[in-house]
Amino acid sequence: VGTGVVSLGFGMVVPVLPQFAAQWGDVGATGVGLVVAAPALAKLMINRAAGRRADTHGRVQMMVGGASISAVGNVMTALANSIGGVFGARLMVGSGSSMGGAATQAYLADVTAKFPQHRGAIMGTLGSIGMVTYGLGPGAGGLLAEQFGPSISFAFVGGAAAICAFSYSRLPETLPTATLAATRAKETDAKDKDSSAGAQGSEKVATFYELLSSNPRLQALVVMDTAIYIGWAVWLAVVPLQAAEVWGATPGSLGAMYSVMAIAGAIGAPLGGVLSDRLGRDPTIAAGATLCAASTLLLPFSTT
Repeated sequence: VGTGVVSLGFGMVVPVLPQFAAQWGDVGATGVGLVVAAPALAKLMINRAAGRRADTHGRVQMMVGGASISAVGNVMTALANSIGGVFGARLMVGSGSSMGGAATQAYLADVTAKFPQHRGAIMGTLGSIGMVTYGLGPGAGGLLAEQFGPSISFAFVGGAAAICAFSYSRLPETLPTATLAATRAKETDAKDKDSSAGAQGSEKVATFYELLSSNPRLQALVVMDTAIYIGWAVWLAVVPLQAAEVWGATPGSLGAMYSVMAIAGAIGAPLGGVLSDRLGRDPTIAAGATLCAASTLLLPFSTT
């Protein structure tokens, strides 16, 4: 339920960005880019801390807290009266998303660890649920924006995140109490042994880069993820403006376009999960990354 609600809410926001940015004057791609980039910036700053917190205080607590903060941030976005206010509200959304996202991924890892032979199918099915509900989001968001203005979509997303927080609160904790206590004790011991938090953080960063420099598979994964997220940023920040200004697309037609994309993802997610279980992770990842790259490269040649 939580996966579906979050995906529905996120999908609703995408087609209304050009109309929403237009409320603050001629901010263009810069304004839309700020709205899109603010959550990602917040995630960059707190993702690691959120992951550690999920290990020391439990998955469910962080999932509930993250969804609640996202709910408040989205409502503040709807009520904002300046681009600066929107940017601050989107930072809050990103902070909540980081907290909830890190804990949710850890929760899924705990669950799928009990069924390793079906991990790909489970993750693919969850991805499909997310894609189906995301596919409904742009169409609904576009129609609502045309009827009531773009702010209504952000308000709806805030309500959806609140529902998500409630659904998360009904889940059982996957980390046993003894494990949580041991992790907290280990964290406390590490702090006691290190008098300088900065030195400890530097050591962790150095360890990560040592691992990155010596692991070609990790290097490939980082490069691929970076390229995918850059491409997705283009789809979110630039394509809606191009469609609205050059092709005359309305929020409704933009919603239809993104819904088609999401439906394709809903079909591909379970297929990718099954293929990864049968053929292996590497060939499946390579095929998917190639399709993503090809679709982004074709964008400049599209005239309709």
